[in-house]
Amino acid sequence: METQCKSSTKQNLIDAFWSLYEKKDISKITVKEITTMAGYNRSTFYEYYRDVYDLLDQLEETLMESPMSEIENNFEGTGFESKLRIFSELFEKKKKYLSVLLGDNGDPAFHRKLKNKIKPGLKQTLKEEGLKDETIIDVILEYQVSAMLGIMVYMHTSDKKPDLSEVFEITYDLCNYGIKQTVEKLVQEEKNK
Repeated sequence: METQCKSSTKQNLIDAFWSLYEKKDISKITVKEITTMAGYNRSTFYEYYRDVYDLLDQLEETLMESPMSEIENNFEGTGFESKLRIFSELFEKKKKYLSVLLGDNGDPAFHRKLKNKIKPGLKQTLKEEGLKDETIIDVILEYQVSAMLGIMVYMHTSDKKPDLSEVFEITYDLCNYGIKQTVEKLVQEEKNK
């Protein structure tokens, strides 16, 4: 029962923090604002966190933990479109947080931390494919993971609500055929409509 109560208290503090963080920069958020909104006193906050930045760090770590095990369990042997779908499903589950953290006013450090958390599993896959040069692998991973995260943010925050299968197809073509051939293909498809 005590564990459930502590978990509920911690979640209430996170929810209060998040409602503030969605509206303003972290440097402008105070412990007093969080505790007032959550209905606790400041000492309760300090039972769980050192400061507001510690709360954000712990939240980010939690957000990265569960998706990583899912990615690792589902990534092996799947094609690019399947990997993109896995990312999309995971993003959708945590969209409330990820779209803000990875968005224009989000935490740049989180973007880097998330990429660094994703890369090792993909790096191993590239090595198993036969790539040995670490620099080449790192360049490929930086490009690919940045692109995937950018696409996820776009898909889940765009007012246009793009068709997922169309986005997956375009992304697949970009990865396999490059920008020039993909644009030529899309232009031709539009001409044929």
